[in-house]
Amino acid sequence: MELITEYLIIIDKKESTSHYSLFDTAAKFNEYLTKNNSDIVINEGSITYKKNIICKYEIEAKPINDKEQRFFYLKIVFYEDESKIDDYDSLLSLIRTKSNELTNKLFFTLSDGISSYYSNKAYPLIFDVENLMRKLISYFLLITDGAEWKETSLPSTTKDAIRKSKRQDLNNALYQLDFIDLSPILFTPYQSKDNDTENLYKILKKTKKSEDLNLNQLKGFIPKSNWQRYFKDLVTCEDEQLKSRWKDLYDLRCNVAHNRGVTKNDFNEIEELVSEVTKPLNEAFNKRSEVVVSPEERNQLGINLRKAVESMNLSQFRLPMQQFGAALDERFKHFPSNWMNLNKVTK
Repeated sequence: MELITEYLIIIDKKESTSHYSLFDTAAKFNEYLTKNNSDIVINEGSITYKKNIICKYEIEAKPINDKEQRFFYLKIVFYEDESKIDDYDSLLSLIRTKSNELTNKLFFTLSDGISSYYSNKAYPLIFDVENLMRKLISYFLLITDGAEWKETSLPSTTKDAIRKSKRQDLNNALYQLDFIDLSPILFTPYQSKDNDTENLYKILKKTKKSEDLNLNQLKGFIPKSNWQRYFKDLVTCEDEQLKSRWKDLYDLRCNVAHNRGVTKNDFNEIEELVSEVTKPLNEAFNKRSEVVVSPEERNQLGINLRKAVESMNLSQFRLPMQQFGAALDERFKHFPSNWMNLNKVTK
């Protein structure tokens, strides 16, 4: 496998006259990297770490025009077996540490092979769990509101936006929504039409004595999420726990999507979160035949979904998602052809 990491280090004479004078060639920079560190050996065109991995190594040192500054460009290419990825990570960490000792916050990562590696591993996991959530919600809405759910439950602005897209696919409207916007459909508490605040006030007004109040009736006014209403007794997972895990996963997903850097620890956390989320979602879908929704509840679900989608301004994230889709299409172009084309999805 090939992983490419590139760094740019700038030494400013104003920040450190001694460093600027001492490190004026690529050879002196290499000497600094290997000084008092027998783990690193630099030869012409290669760098060896702990005698375990050999990477292709390029270094360029030049002054910056009209400035008392000098830059060092480093390129470290990993060609070893995947089992040695931790050694590559450790080598890069050591180079970063040593480089930062020479400069005052003038160290830049141009490309990050480690982040690319773990992003490639993380994306399929996120892809699968996101589509599992969409599948559960789509099925749930279809069996509760019927084939007309997309017409009765989506606001006209959303339907227009989907019609204007190249997909023009109202049947897959949920696939137009962002990852984090799926969560409220299942996990946001709401009051049913018959048990709303107005009806609660009416009951309280009519009641003369506190002992005349029906506790079970009052509890019916407590807002509940769709998960609490229809899945809580079927799945061994609380909605707040699942909602929290989904939010944590979304934050890490953004790191993958926006090239913010994904570490080994990030990937391990993504794996753990995906596992924790996948289990209850699969359990909920597998027990879908046990979900019972009354006609009154079906109407309420349509109203709630409409409100939820109306609160989402799709235009705010459509362009960034198009750009994200195009970037991922490029990154995963070597994947099988049946992978989702995210650029098409988000246009």
